Amino acid sequence: MTVKTVTQRTTRALQDKRITAKEAKEIIKAAETNTQGKTDKVSKGEAKKIAALFEGTRSDPPPGVGWNPPPPGTPMKPSMEREARKAFNDFFIKHRLPMGENEGAITNRIKTMMEVIDRGEPLAKAPSTRNLHEVFLHDHRPVDGERLDAFVDSDKNRFYVRSEVHNRANPSGEPKWYGPFAFAERSVNPPRPR
Repeated sequence: MTVKTVTQRTTRALQDKRITAKEAKEIIKAAETNTQGKTDKVSKGEAKKIAALFEGTRSDPPPGVGWNPPPPGTPMKPSMEREARKAFNDFFIKHRLPMGENEGAITNRIKTMMEVIDRGEPLAKAPSTRNLHEVFLHDHRPVDGERLDAFVDSDKNRFYVRSEVHNRANPSGEPKWYGPFAFAERSVNPPRPR
């Protein structure tokens, strides 16, 4: 639907400081459908709202296992049922979003590809990052190294790379952009949600 609808469903779900599987599915449905109830593309804003909710909660412990409360004076994060966490991870995997447990898989896949890809010449103009999801790769700048970030276009199954280097060859430190690089057609096993 819209970022506003996803935000409203998220706010309603957080009122009791606990996200249930039913609430998670309602939030996911709000992101995946339009106002007429038809399947719709998940926007970057909707994905970021869901990822913020996912990261801002703690998992319920497995049955029979206790948990330690946070130190005094630390606010307690809302809890999330295991089934809700699994639903969100399935959502991230389905839409190829670098979030949740899928973030590590996508990051490792890009790092592996960057070891064998020839970047080629830098792009003349930086791509629009409006609908791209940023993924940190590494930062080796303190000693003439580079910071490397990837920007994933999950709709087109490709990514761009931004390289920032501050050295004598590039004293201004202007970032250089490379790509787009297509993800290999051969699928990489995504993580299995727990």
